[in-house]
Amino acid sequence: MSTEPISTNPDPAARIAELERQLTEANERAASIERTHRINDLLREARAIDLDTARLLVERAMTSDATRDAKAIVADLMAGKPFLFAPDGPTDGASSTRSVKHRTGVMAPRSTDHLTSPLVEAADEARITGKRGDVLRYLRLRRAR
Repeated sequence: MSTEPISTNPDPAARIAELERQLTEANERAASIERTHRINDLLREARAIDLDTARLLVERAMTSDATRDAKAIVADLMAGKPFLFAPDGPTDGASSTRSVKHRTGVMAPRSTDHLTSPLVEAADEARITGKRGDVLRYLRLRRAR
């Protein structure tokens, strides 16, 4: 908002002109904020990784071509710069935090085959029961490995 105080100019026409100018500035700021929120929403739906960079690119494209819709610009940005977006594509309106939690990493998932091997089962059995036969079974399996 403007920090300019409203003048106490006795001329009503000058005061009206000043108030109209301030109103126009406020409307422009509100429209700019609304446009930024709309762009942010579209980029979140498209799962932008770097929201600030993607928003700047969309705003620059909108400035250069005011007739284009923000949604079309985001679609073009996804096609032209896919590295700015998560590989899973757009969401169905779900929250962005949920999508981050379920995103897979670079590494393969941990294998659980070793947890069900006979050696592990024998070791668990020997540890739990403490019986001599179970311990010997575990040691035989370990030696054979």
